[in-house]
Amino acid sequence: MLTSNIDAKRLATLIEINTLINFDYQDAHSLLERILESATRLTSGEASSLLLVNSENNKLYFEISIGSKEKELKKFSLNMGEGIAGWVAKNSTSLIVNDVDTDPRYFSEIGNKIGFNTKSILAVPMLIKDECVGVLEIINR
Repeated sequence: MLTSNIDAKRLATLIEINTLINFDYQDAHSLLERILESATRLTSGEASSLLLVNSENNKLYFEISIGSKEKELKKFSLNMGEGIAGWVAKNSTSLIVNDVDTDPRYFSEIGNKIGFNTKSILAVPMLIKDECVGVLEIINR
């Protein structure tokens, strides 16, 4: 019975995300923020971020963050290929890292500077016509 409740909540969240995507939003930032909130809830993540790729300088910037350190993250950026998010953006491939301490791609500097303990990361590229425009990360799911 408990599994049924969890499955029903996940299904409701997926329907919510679909509705958000198909709704006529005037503000893309608000839409992305709502999708990130829903994805975080769906995966039971502790925190999440949406990093956008700046094609002029090939860097990823924290556009939206959810969690206890959201304001601090805005100060940071990653180079393409740097860290889990940079690797996902460069390779346009999703990645699940269950223990970041054992993954050489993990870039601990940001977490150390803001005082956030990252244990696991789920990262998914945002693609438009096969080009990565951003990365969605769920932290400690």
